[in-house]
Amino acid sequence: MPAGLRRLEIGPGLRPRLPIAGTYFVEISRSALARLVQHGGVVAQATAAALPFPDAAFNLVMAMDIIEHVDDEPVFRELTRVLRPGGRWSCRRRCTRRAGPASTRWSGTFAATSRNSCSRSWPATA
Repeated sequence: MPAGLRRLEIGPGLRPRLPIAGTYFVEISRSALARLVQHGGVVAQATAAALPFPDAAFNLVMAMDIIEHVDDEPVFRELTRVLRPGGRWSCRRRCTRRAGPASTRWSGTFAATSRNSCSRSWPATA
């Protein structure tokens, strides 16, 4: 990983999308965290709404398939808080007919990538 580049993936479970070695992971599952550590990940047991990192700590923040399970406003605040100015964050949520009001609020922002998921990446604002 290039010097100064820090990556964070939130809620990867047993299938992280980012390279494991050197990446920071936040997960609630102890077994998933143990497995990530075995492969060189840096882990913290926490929730996406209360990330245990300082402001502007990461160049890249990823949260795949968790947004539909959480209150999105606090999570998006935390994602952008830990992102460095000029960094990127990426999230994806499953699109279902059962999506609640929070999902409806974001439906115009996400571009469909398959029948069951939507995704979009944003650059951080200064």
